[in-house]
Amino acid sequence: MNRKVNILVAEKERIISLDLETTLTEWGYAVPEVTCAGSAVLRAVRQKHPDLVIFGTDSTESMQKLVREIRSRFSGGIVLLVDRISEELKNLLVSLRSVYFLPKPFNHEDLHRLVEKALLDQAN
Repeated sequence: MNRKVNILVAEKERIISLDLETTLTEWGYAVPEVTCAGSAVLRAVRQKHPDLVIFGTDSTESMQKLVREIRSRFSGGIVLLVDRISEELKNLLVSLRSVYFLPKPFNHEDLHRLVEKALLDQAN
């Protein structure tokens, strides 16, 4: 029996986090926790052992720090929902392995493609 893929959602905008949880569940993924970005993400990664983390951020400086901290504890894929990101920062974060970007606002089709790509890359 195959286990469900666990995707942790971290998004401070409540309407987006609810939409992500509902959509991911409809697609057949388990969402063990929905949390706000920041230190709660690190705690949830340690406790829930997700296969993928999706989190929204609006600050490039905090994003860089948080991705580095998550990556130090977690080898799975990370999908960042971003308002804006410089090419320099994007290149730096991508070098940390399995980090993907989706600009806000996003549509479900693009999200689904990116989740599948992140999970496939992680499996290889």
